[in-house]
Amino acid sequence: MRNAGSFEALEQQKDAAYAERDRLVAALSKVFPAHLARHEGADWEDGWRNIVCIHLPAGQATWHIHDSEMSWFGHLETTAEPHWDGHGTEEKYRRLQALPWDGTPGTTCGAKRWEVVTHSFIGEKSMDVVAYCDRRAGHDGSHSQEGFEFEL
Repeated sequence: MRNAGSFEALEQQKDAAYAERDRLVAALSKVFPAHLARHEGADWEDGWRNIVCIHLPAGQATWHIHDSEMSWFGHLETTAEPHWDGHGTEEKYRRLQALPWDGTPGTTCGAKRWEVVTHSFIGEKSMDVVAYCDRRAGHDGSHSQEGFEFEL
């Protein structure tokens, strides 16, 4: 039965890796507009039908999360109509890579003008943000933010 034990150990490692990823997804869902959706159809495991959809400046990014992790996403609402834009894994991570950087020397900014508006987070607080990178010649990677509004 050594193989059964090895399989269980691999399964635990996989589950731990997904849990770590999904904790980062939960944090990201508090920074950008996000919501939950449900994967319908017979082509997915029942315990993994929850979808977190995060609206990044470069487009959607979605992840399936396990039922056991739903408490990490209690701050999100569930939408009835799925609106997946057809992105795949490679495109999702390209969109994440396109997030503007904080201006650390030696880095470059590939950002185009982007906006995040009416971002709800943590209870009833909401924030309107317009952030942009003007991409002028000699751009040092720094970015501007304007239009912060908080409603309680």
